[in-house]
Amino acid sequence: MKTIERACCRGEVLALNVKRGSALVAKDGVLRMEYRDQSLDWLLDAALYRYVKLDDGAQHVFPCDAFVKVQSDGAHTVICVIMHPRPVISRVLSRLNVVRAWRRMPSRVAS
Repeated sequence: MKTIERACCRGEVLALNVKRGSALVAKDGVLRMEYRDQSLDWLLDAALYRYVKLDDGAQHVFPCDAFVKVQSDGAHTVICVIMHPRPVISRVLSRLNVVRAWRRMPSRVAS
C-alpha cells in the first residue's frame, strides 16, 4: 500500500479524492470527515453525505471511490495517514502466486 501523511490544522479543510479500499488513519488527535460516493455526482446536492469521527489511532476504510473533506476536531494539528490500495494487477498476481504455491504443497500429492 502506498501511504501519504498530511497535516490537518484547526480550521483547515483537506479535500481528497480517494479510491475504493483506501484507508484513512487519525494520528495524534481526533479527525472529522465527510464524504460521498463519486458515482452519485450526477445527483448534485441530493446525494447523501456520510459523516465519520475518527479518534486517535482509529481507521476508516472507504467502501467506494469518494470525495472526502477532512478537518481537525481538536485545538492542535492532527496528522492523517492515507493508505491507497495496491493496483489490481498486483493483487491478481499475488493471488496467483498463492494458488501456485498451494498446488505445489507436498500434502496435496495424491497417494
